[in-house]
Amino acid sequence: MPFFKTHPLRAKKRGDFELWCEALILIYEKKIKKEKYITEDHSRLMGIRSRMNSIKRTNTKQYKNSPVLI
Repeated sequence: MPFFKTHPLRAKKRGDFELWCEALILIYEKKIKKEKYITEDHSRLMGIRSRMNSIKRTNTKQYKNSPVLI
């Protein structure tokens, strides 16, 4: 993670990386303090996950000769 903090990503993955860092920090803090996850923490992680998925959905492009996914 420190490498990407000093050399940030420039493409679509930058948003995902920032969200991933947020989730990682939450998980790491709980592990260090040896605390159990509460509903708030789980909801926060699920919110991060949904934001990562929404970024992927809005950035998808349809190309002329792209295969159709069923």
